[in-house]
Amino acid sequence: MSPTDHKSDGAGAVLSIRGLHLAFVSRDARGAPRRARVLNGVDLDVGPGRIVGLIGETGAGKSMTATATIGLLPPSAELSGQIVFEGTDLLGLRGTALDKVRGARIGFVAQNPRAALEPVTRVGDQLVRLIRAHSSLSGPAARERAIEVLTAVGIPDPQARYRSYPHELSGGMAQRVVIAMALVNRPKLVIADEPTTGLDVTVQAQVLDLLQQRVRAQGAASLIITHDLGIVAQYCDDMAIMFAGRVVERGPVAAVFADPRHPYTQRLIAASRARIGTDLTSLKSDPPDLFRQTSACVYADRCDRAQAVCQSAPIERPCSPAASEHRVLCHLTPIP
Repeated sequence: MSPTDHKSDGAGAVLSIRGLHLAFVSRDARGAPRRARVLNGVDLDVGPGRIVGLIGETGAGKSMTATATIGLLPPSAELSGQIVFEGTDLLGLRGTALDKVRGARIGFVAQNPRAALEPVTRVGDQLVRLIRAHSSLSGPAARERAIEVLTAVGIPDPQARYRSYPHELSGGMAQRVVIAMALVNRPKLVIADEPTTGLDVTVQAQVLDLLQQRVRAQGAASLIITHDLGIVAQYCDDMAIMFAGRVVERGPVAAVFADPRHPYTQRLIAASRARIGTDLTSLKSDPPDLFRQTSACVYADRCDRAQAVCQSAPIERPCSPAASEHRVLCHLTPIP
């Protein structure tokens, strides 16, 4: 299928995140509350039929964005903003209402399949339970559906694997099972959080090929969280670059790679294209202080172009009037 167009204002998007803030509250030695601000106003869209790559360094907030979307944050989390999925703000859902969305209309592929699968429950039983929780299928019909999806994700001898325990599967096979679980109820959105972690290069390619093929085949949208620009370039339609809890640039993959506008994006792409042994201008690598509240641009401390204006928060804007879907969060980026 051909991916459909999407709009940068979120209209028509399967998933539209706006102004998402997330903090975790703890206590210091004197008992005073401290807030670690993990997300600082995330804006992100996933259009129908499109695969979006969410990229950034460790600690940028990628996985927390996914965790907030599927409603798996701990009680200590303070969350505000909007996470609109198919017209419904997920932040307003609780309990059974949220369960009806999670696992049925939104599928999730975890980066650690061993942790995602129950070690003492057979693979088939886990799939059947997930199917019956979100459908009226009988036991035999659910079993048939489970074997069908195991076949679809390329698992050899699916009837035997249906009876297997997770520890009897290789890492790549376990990840295929997790993908099967994410897809079994034909969701409208599939979120994959570092889906190839711990897999060798050959198996990584197989898993990503499979994920892309099945998402396309089911007409779903997908958000792939990764730190690898190569994965984004090969498998995604759109991309969003995160730094210190904000999306600093987003747009179609081809447009961002051809003309990166944010200084951080420029550095990332330059580093990915550099040959081994090529000298690169060093990056300031101190992680952002999550406990410091500031109105400055989140990248100002690292940016070698920072000016006085960067001590105020920039507003996201289109990179050109003709390409409103390519957007950047920077005071200093010239807009034609």
